[in-house]
Amino acid sequence: MNQSRNHLIKKLVAIFNILLLTVLSSSFAFAEDKPKEEWLFAHIADEAQMSNNTTIDMPVTRGIRAFTDRQNPTGEQFAAGV
Repeated sequence: MNQSRNHLIKKLVAIFNILLLTVLSSSFAFAEDKPKEEWLFAHIADEAQMSNNTTIDMPVTRGIRAFTDRQNPTGEQFAAGV
C-alpha cells in the first residue's frame, strides 16, 4: 500500500511540475514586447533624374503614400503641393 501511495505522489508531483512549467513559459511568451510599427513612404512620380550617385530628384506631382508595416496597414495619402 505504501509503495503505491509513494508512486501516486511522485506522479502527481510530476504532473504539477509540468503544468507549472507550461503556465510559466506561456506567460513569458505573452509578455514579449511587440515591435513598434514603422511607417513606409512611397513617392509616386512620372519621372525622376539622378543628379549624382546618391541623389534622385523626383518632382512631387502625384503625391506621397504613407502606410504602416503591419498585416492590416493603416495609411495616408499626401497630395502634391501640400
